[in-house]
Formats: sequence, C-alpha cells, structure tokens
Amino acid sequence: MNKRQLLIYLISALATIAIGTFIAINLGWSGASSADEKLKVAIELNELKPLQIRQYYPDKKYVLGQALFFDPILSGNRNMSCASCHLLSKGLSDGRPFSIGPNEGHFSRELTQTSIEQGVRKRNAPDLWNRDANPVKNLFLDGRIEVLDSERKLFRSPLGDLLPKQFKNALEVQAIFPLVAESEMSGLYGDVSDKSLPTGHANKKNDLIVKSNYGTEKEKILSIHTQLLERLLSKNGKPEAWQVTYRNMFKDAYPTVKPEELTIYHVGSAIGHFEELAFAANNSRWDQYLEGKTDALNSQEKLGALVFYGKGYCSACHTGTLLSDFKFYNIGVISDPLTTSKGQFEDLGRYFATRDMADMYKFRTPPLRNITKSAPYFHDGSSVTLKEALNRHANPLKYADAYKEDGGVKMEKKHIDAISPVLLNMPKMNDEEIANLEAFLKTLESQSRVNADIFPEFVPSGLPVGPR
Repeated sequence: MNKRQLLIYLISALATIAIGTFIAINLGWSGASSADEKLKVAIELNELKPLQIRQYYPDKKYVLGQALFFDPILSGNRNMSCASCHLLSKGLSDGRPFSIGPNEGHFSRELTQTSIEQGVRKRNAPDLWNRDANPVKNLFLDGRIEVLDSERKLFRSPLGDLLPKQFKNALEVQAIFPLVAESEMSGLYGDVSDKSLPTGHANKKNDLIVKSNYGTEKEKILSIHTQLLERLLSKNGKPEAWQVTYRNMFKDAYPTVKPEELTIYHVGSAIGHFEELAFAANNSRWDQYLEGKTDALNSQEKLGALVFYGKGYCSACHTGTLLSDFKFYNIGVISDPLTTSKGQFEDLGRYFATRDMADMYKFRTPPLRNITKSAPYFHDGSSVTLKEALNRHANPLKYADAYKEDGGVKMEKKHIDAISPVLLNMPKMNDEEIANLEAFLKTLESQSRVNADIFPEFVPSGLPVGPR
C-alpha cells in the first residue's frame, strides 16, 4: 500500500466513524418529537458548549498592537495596513475574491496584471475571528503557520529554525508574515510611495526591500523584518516625532525590554494580542441556545441545525466551538490557473506548505463563526453568495463535466482524483434544506467588542488610518 492509498484508507475510516456518529444521532432522534429534543441529542453526542473568550482589557500592549494593525507605515509603500484586507464591515475579510497587494494605488483593490505578477498565491482573505482559541492549530488557508508542539511552543513557519523563540501562539507568529509578502504588504524593490501621502511619507523609496534579489527566501524575510524595525523606531539614527511615539509605545508595552533588544517578535506579539482581544466574539444566538435558551433560534434555524448535525454531515469537519477541525481537504473547488509572464500557475493549496503530493489542492476547513458576513467564499472567492457556496460544497463534482470558455474542462482527472473521499458520498440536499442550513449559519453571528474599542482615532505615523 503506497502513501496515497494509505491516506485514502485513513480518510475513509474517519468518514465511516463520522457516518456512525450521524447514525447514532438519527437513532437518538427516532424517539424525539420536536426539533429541540433532536438537537439535544446532537449537542450531547458532539459535546457542544458555548464559546468562552478572554476578558477585554485594553492594556499598553493592546494599544500598541492596535496602532500597528491599522498603521500603513508597516507596508513598503506606506499605503496598506493589516486592516486593508481585514475589514470589520466585511466580516474581517475584504469582500473581494482575491486580496490585492500594495502596488495598485492607495487602498485601491483592483486585480491587474501587475498584482498577478507579484505572486501566484492570490487568495481570498481569511477572517480573524477567535483565532486565539485553543482549537486553532494553524493559520493561513494552507496552514503554513502551524502549531507543532503547543507545550514547547514549536511552530511551522516560512522561517523554519530561524523563527524567534519567544513566540507563544500561532496568532503572534502569523502576524509577521504578511509584512514580508510582495502581494500583501512589502511591495517591490524600487517602489516609491504616492506623492499624495502626508509630508514625510510622500515620494519615499521602499526601504523595506533593500535589493532586487536575495539569496534565499529566509534571507529576504529576515532583512525586511530588520528594516521594518528600523523604519518604526529609527534604531540607528535620529528619530522623527512619530518614531519617538512608537519608541514610547514599545517601552510601555514591554517595560523590561531594552530598546536595542526589540525584535520582530515584539511587533508580532503586540498585533496578535490586539487581534485576540479585539476580534474575540461569542454570545451568538447559537451560544445562547447551547446555554439552554431554546427561544434563541426560530423554527427554520433549528431545522438548519438539524441538517448541519445530521443529513448534511457538516459537523464531520466543522467541529467544536469554532466549527472547524482545522484539517485540510480538497472539496472540489479548483481555481483557474493564474497567467503571468512566466506561464500559468495553479493554486496547489496545502502542498505549498508541506511539499507533500498528498496535499495537492487541499485547504483548511474554515471556521464558521460570522461566516455570513465574509462573502465571497472559498480560497479563490469563486462563490459570491453563501447559498451558492453551500450548494457547491454539497456537490464536490458539480463542475466535473463542465467546460471553460476556451474549451478546456473545469475539472481535470487529477483534480477529481484528489477530492477528499469523505465528501464523495454526501447525500443530496434540496433547496429547502439548503435555505434552512443558511438560516442556521446566520445564528453564528456575533461581535463582542464595540467599534470604539477596535478602531483608533489616528495612528502614530500620521498616515490615514486603515479602512474599516
């Protein structure tokens, strides 16, 4: 038995276990006379509990992380912040199929040939809700940031063994990598900031990218991190007024750390701390239902929950309080190849992180809290509405016989063969069941922090605050 056959066998075994769970649920439902009684069986079998979050306390580290999250000064061209791709008004995504990098003008988000050429992994921006929670074992759609050992604080990342040792969780680690991606924040060598930016920031050379070519990707990452610290704090020169502000904020956030000891870890840790408090969300109507408030859901929403935990098999992968097992599957969503000057490139998903052929076209199971706010859906934003995404998910072979405009097939044999076996025997759902399921997912909406706690009035650099 080769590696792929073994993998298929194991997945099939898991599918059998999952189906067994649903059989147990259905048997438990047989004697139940109401949706509430049936849901009680599903809740007990799945050990479902309301989500708990940390108490909100805006300490000095939170304030620093908030500034860094919204300040475009962290990008090569000084025109993008973390908030540019994670808008609260768009469910902490950005409302576009693909997130667009810094070379399209000030907060302009149009996909052009220039932005395509920046990198082949153009993807839909994942949301940031509750990413500090213990079930979160990986971040990014391909899981290239991953918890390897939570007790020893070991992580998979593009820096490998060169990742600073102080990081405590994956959210802190994740925060330092969009800063170095050409297609996200770092921009390109030779870029010059827009002339319309405030004095001191206009017509500035991109000093985060100091040369056109680096020996290795790790060398480039480390260099950008070093240059970013210099830009923020002017460690080796006379600081401007806004840099003095950042110096003081870092000192307040890390009072025991000497200025010369500050590293990219302290940037990532502050951003992660802000994200885990600002974007923690519980007390949804589903949480209230799990607490015993049966009137928190209406009859259609309860029927949708029965589909989710029953016929739809949704909870086979969308498990726990965040409704994700944080594992990776190919669900039949294959992106059209991106065309660049160097040819065509497919998005191979998890394979980019592991280089394991068994991970081709796999992407992480998305958590579902606030999923109704973050359209469009899937890694390529190819489903505009949630209803469309649900129908497509329920039929992973939907486009197996479809043709593209150029006459080619939408799903080649290699794509079909790679679909995760757990999805191939899903029962068909009718329109009413899909509508009920969509209604249930809406009960997962919540926002625990008020906007005033999340958005700063200004950022230290004086640049426009990132979008909302």
